[in-house]
Amino acid sequence: MIKAIKNFFDASDFDEIGDSMDLWWNTIQNSFDFDAISDKVEFTARVISPPVPISANSDEMKAFIAGTGTESSFVDTLPKFTFRARMTEVESHHVFWPDPCDPRFVEDAGGQEAAIDWISKHIKVIALNATSVPGLGDTVKIKLDKQGIYTRSPESAILVGSVTTLNSISDEEIRRALEGSECATALGKIFDSDFSGESLDVNPLTATYVGDGASTPVVNGRLEEAGVVLQKPSEPGALYECTDKTLGRRVLFIPEAIDSFEKLARAYLKDFGEPISINRSYRTLDEQIALQERLGGGAAIPGKSNHGWGVAFDVNGTLLVNGKPLDKDDPGTKDKRFDSEVYKWLDANGPGFGWVNPPNLRRGKRNAEAWHWENIDIRRGSFTNIKNPPPDDGSADGEEEGPD
Repeated sequence: MIKAIKNFFDASDFDEIGDSMDLWWNTIQNSFDFDAISDKVEFTARVISPPVPISANSDEMKAFIAGTGTESSFVDTLPKFTFRARMTEVESHHVFWPDPCDPRFVEDAGGQEAAIDWISKHIKVIALNATSVPGLGDTVKIKLDKQGIYTRSPESAILVGSVTTLNSISDEEIRRALEGSECATALGKIFDSDFSGESLDVNPLTATYVGDGASTPVVNGRLEEAGVVLQKPSEPGALYECTDKTLGRRVLFIPEAIDSFEKLARAYLKDFGEPISINRSYRTLDEQIALQERLGGGAAIPGKSNHGWGVAFDVNGTLLVNGKPLDKDDPGTKDKRFDSEVYKWLDANGPGFGWVNPPNLRRGKRNAEAWHWENIDIRRGSFTNIKNPPPDDGSADGEEEGPD
């Protein structure tokens, strides 16, 4: 008979092959007693990296589907995104890891890169059917993937619901929300610098697009990846012209902004006798990143531009004053653009159609931009739950030299 004292076994007790087989079988049976999570599959978790959109046809999504057999568990037309999350329940192995929500996390981890490395070790959550995008510090429900017959994967999970967001708090969730707010502040010190998402290079704003009766989680500058169909105004060439070669000389807005732009363009055509000339409208996140790399501080922070919401345009023509072209190399030219006929007309007529040159970009301001016009009302009505939304008085657009 096998003698056992405090789970210690003397090897000399196993003098028959049957004894070894009994030990092996009992070890497997007893291992189930040490399953900390038992049959539990859903857990609460804290969002610790900015959600990043992924395509349903991406290699990452295909690999995920192949590994979990979830082909029929999501609607393909809904947007998908992924983020890192830290399980907040005592059963989690994360209790043994440094907490990214700790204000001393970066310092204790040994710097920003080391902190991000710790974050990347946490569970990767993939959202399949979400109708809103969580923010840093928000608490969500996740479902762990099955791993073998004994346990569940500590590496990947599916988003199954939101528990607490920092924008919507009920009485019983105040404590959790306060913890989330503190966590978001701590994480913001990491991601607001030069990092975001899986590559952690930028930290774009997220929102819920509610235009056209939809409710779609989107990222600034990545509207098309989320399924938002940008539109061109009617009568290109006759009603308006575009000098932007990057997008094939296309003017693109969200559908809700088309009517107001067309009315503005028709009024302009009537008074000037020629189409309004547009340099840039919708700008992708990649384009904004490239612009900041080229201009540095002269560019809008990637992922925070109103161009990325499809509600802004840069107009040409502000270099022509009293029929004479201004010298782009002249330091005073930026201010003189506000004397152009194009600017004066837009300033007098644009607001009637919803298009304004925001207060912080007007003449005399440090970031004055006579060429930048946006429809703030359309943005407000088409996007909700924007984390730290851009100010209505305008922030630097980024075309340091401005369009022609």
